[in-house]
Amino acid sequence: MNERTDATICACPFTSRATYTIMSLRPPDLVKRAVPGLQYARYDLTSGTKRVPNLTGQTPVHTGTWANPFFVALPGLTNYAARLTGYLTIPADGVYTFTARAVCGSQLWIGDRQVTTHDYVGPTVSRAGEIAMAAGRHAFTIDFYRQAGIDQSQWFFIAGPNLPHPMISDGMWQHPEP
Repeated sequence: MNERTDATICACPFTSRATYTIMSLRPPDLVKRAVPGLQYARYDLTSGTKRVPNLTGQTPVHTGTWANPFFVALPGLTNYAARLTGYLTIPADGVYTFTARAVCGSQLWIGDRQVTTHDYVGPTVSRAGEIAMAAGRHAFTIDFYRQAGIDQSQWFFIAGPNLPHPMISDGMWQHPEP
């Protein structure tokens, strides 16, 4: 009887390795009632900036609600920053990739975790980040700034389970009912 070991059965000339990152699902935030859209606060900047300013503790010059964060140039505004807040409804448990695309800077947080950052003025680029989330509503914050004479549009994309298209639809953005 001729016995073989695994080494003689598989005379493979290579080995394979994989690296895995185990991500625990971020639980949804408890929200009693929410309505479509998001809340925004706008801050005037006295001059252009090369980085997303820290808006925490600053007093906004205007607040309100907006349908989504896909901003284009606001008429008559030159240098300004904004903070958008609310909840993003996630349809299924899984790992989600968020992509921000803009010329001027933006940062996206889910809860207290920064997921994407594009923190300087430059050519239009896309920045992406991943986060594992359970289905439900998740608190988000988006800070961004704009400079006069620069393409001021920005887009946010999402990839993950049960999402038919990459643009984050208006129906996914919500804010607390006043």
